[in-house]
Amino acid sequence: MYMDTIIGNLNFLAEVAVKTVVWKPTQATTNISKTVIHGKYPDFTKHVMSKCDMKRIIETVREEMLLMMPHEDLMGYIKGYTVHDLKGNIILIFGEKNIPKDAGFTLKKIFDSVVRSEENLELHALLKAENKIYAEIEDSFEEYS
Repeated sequence: MYMDTIIGNLNFLAEVAVKTVVWKPTQATTNISKTVIHGKYPDFTKHVMSKCDMKRIIETVREEMLLMMPHEDLMGYIKGYTVHDLKGNIILIFGEKNIPKDAGFTLKKIFDSVVRSEENLELHALLKAENKIYAEIEDSFEEYS
């Protein structure tokens, strides 16, 4: 029964992930060696999650010991959040466009209540010690540029 719940929760996050972001190819050329580096960047869709889905995401993060991290743009501003499994892999990414506005959710509110929670910070420290996560979590939302 418990495994069915875990699988159901992870499948739910995967279903939401397909709706909230499209991964687009990108490339950069290094200055010295002129090596071309290929990658992908997330482009947030216009899909707005329901209040129920947003609550379930937060509950799933807490129940399944998943890590929620800020997703920053190149200028250092938080544009959304990523949800990572215990291996450090991204399983969901959503942006400000995807958050239901009428439900009281904001990027700052999610940061304060989920990202800076004791459980999330402990999990971040564990994954960072195991070199599965490299990014830091700032002390306050305002520290992101």
